[in-house]
Amino acid sequence: MMMMTCLCVCLGVSGCVWVCLCVTDRCMYISGVPGTGKTATVHEVIRSLQQAADLDEIPQFRFIEINGMKMTDPHQAYVQILQVWF
Repeated sequence: MMMMTCLCVCLGVSGCVWVCLCVTDRCMYISGVPGTGKTATVHEVIRSLQQAADLDEIPQFRFIEINGMKMTDPHQAYVQILQVWF
C-alpha cells in the first residue's frame, strides 16, 4: 500500500489510475464523496489509454462502465457487462 501511495503522489491521480489499469494489469476500486472528480478522472485516463491503443503503444482493450449505485443486486453487474459485450 505504501508503494501505491508513493506512486500516486509522484504521478498524480490520473497517472496512478493509468499505471494501475495499464501497467499492472489489475482492477482498481475508486471511491470518494460526490463531486471529487472520480468519474472525470477515470474517463480522462481511459481516453488516454484509448489513444495509446490506437497508436499501438499498448494492446487494444474494451472499456465497460458500470454504475454500481444503479444496481439493486450485485449480480446485475454481470448482466450489464454481457449486454454491452454482446
